[in-house]
Amino acid sequence: MKTILTKEIRNIIDRNGPNRLYMVSDFAHLNNDGLVTRALSRLEKEGVLIRLSQGLYLYPLRNKFGVLRPSIEDIAYAIAEKDKARIIPSGLTALNKLGLSTQVTMNAVYLTDATARELTIGNRKIIFKRSAPRNFAYKTDLFPLIVAAMKELGKDNVTDEQIAIIKQTIEKYGVLKRAARDGISINRTVYSPEDYANGCTNMMTFYDSAMERPQWASLWLSDLDTVCPPCIAGATDEGI
Repeated sequence: MKTILTKEIRNIIDRNGPNRLYMVSDFAHLNNDGLVTRALSRLEKEGVLIRLSQGLYLYPLRNKFGVLRPSIEDIAYAIAEKDKARIIPSGLTALNKLGLSTQVTMNAVYLTDATARELTIGNRKIIFKRSAPRNFAYKTDLFPLIVAAMKELGKDNVTDEQIAIIKQTIEKYGVLKRAARDGISINRTVYSPEDYANGCTNMMTFYDSAMERPQWASLWLSDLDTVCPPCIAGATDEGI
């Protein structure tokens, strides 16, 4: 039975192709978690799989130079997909994602709407922190990322260079690029290209004001849609 099961799992893995992660839950249809666990361990010993963390295996992509491993970010999002969860980079992970920091963090931290947990991958950790549903209510993934980055930086530590990077990030999402061409109408209100440029500056003004007032700070950090200028929020929602 063990040999048959191992062969069946190997066939599934081969059909799916390399550079994929596997957990026991991926083979729930076999109705024997104990044997699946032992089969995955056996495939690791045979060199077919690489054990990344407890219960997490990689069927790696190989070339003439050796094994190509996925990034920590790729692993985090692959796990979230398996868990049918949504995640948002947090802390230094958010800063790195936005290009606001080049510091390499040993812990990649993500907010999740699923169960909180930690995984050790080599000498690094992926940390999933359970977060409130409102943090996942945005229509885009840009705003919660900016919120997380701002929270990590703190009021007195945001530099002009970082503000410029945030503006460039918004551009990449199609906001300023689209407005610079012909403006846009949102909810029957027409916004000009200048409105968008000013809107980016206003976002930072809102941030500075919020940090001076505790009751506003909570609003900024939990619901950016409320304090974000409508021309930015509306265009970003439509632009991606």
